Amino acid sequence: MQHIFEVQGIACNNCERKVRDAVGKMANAKLMYLDKHTGKLILESNEDSLENELIQVLPEKFTLVS
Repeated sequence: MQHIFEVQGIACNNCERKVRDAVGKMANAKLMYLDKHTGKLILESNEDSLENELIQVLPEKFTLVS
């Protein structure tokens, strides 16, 4: 199942890398798409909800928009 999020605060390639690295720490999610210009993030997972886990792994600089 795909989970679509918007992440605010991605301003450069380094920021994009930090988000990718954070998502890589999530046990049950695979990064499918990340657009640093819009903040659109698509994850693939069998889990019903990933929002809480994503909030925990993202560095404080980034904000998850509902």
